[in-house]
Amino acid sequence: MTSTTTMQGPDGTGQPHAQTCAHHWMTKPLCRRHERTLFIQFSFKMREPSGATKQLWRWALGMLASGECEVLGAWPATASHDRLLREHLRERGVERIGALLGDETLARVMGVPVARPPLKESGIAAMVRAAQLQAKIERAVSRESPFEDFDSACACIARVFEKAERAELVQQRRGLRDQWRAIRSQSPAPAGGA
Repeated sequence: MTSTTTMQGPDGTGQPHAQTCAHHWMTKPLCRRHERTLFIQFSFKMREPSGATKQLWRWALGMLASGECEVLGAWPATASHDRLLREHLRERGVERIGALLGDETLARVMGVPVARPPLKESGIAAMVRAAQLQAKIERAVSRESPFEDFDSACACIARVFEKAERAELVQQRRGLRDQWRAIRSQSPAPAGGA
C-alpha cells in the first residue's frame, strides 16, 4: 500500500513524506484497529546555513486489543503534519484509534478521545517498550545529528525501528523454539523402536 497523503518536509518541499523518507516505515500497511495509541515527542538538530536548528518530531506506538504493539511511524511535530496525520494512518490501513495517550492537543486535532495510562499488564508492557524505544531514538539522534536533510533524519529513525523489530522477532523465535523443545521433551519415546 502506498501513501498518497502529502507530508511536507521541514523545508516545505511539498514532497510526499513517504517518498522523502524513501523507506517502508512510512508506507507499510498497519493493523486496522488500535485500542490506544501513544505519541511521544523527541528532538534533534538539522544543519542549516545559519547553523544547527532544533527540530521537534513525534513517533507513535499503537496498542492492539491482543496486547501486541506496533510502531506506526515518525513525523515532524508541526500543526500542518498533525492535520494530515489521521488521514495518513487511514491510508496505511488504520480504521480505528480507540484513544490517544500523551498529547491532548493532537487527540483533538485527530478527533479521538484522550486515554488514561493503561493499567492492564499488556498496557504496562507497551509503555515499557515505548520507553525503551524512546531511549534508543534519543541515543541515535544525539549520536548522528545534526542531520544534513530530512532524508537522513528519517533514515536514522527508521534504523532504530528496524533494529528493534528484528530483535523482537528473534526473541519470539527463541520463545517458540524453547516451547517446542519443552513439548518434545515431555513426549513419551516411541515404543518398540524402529
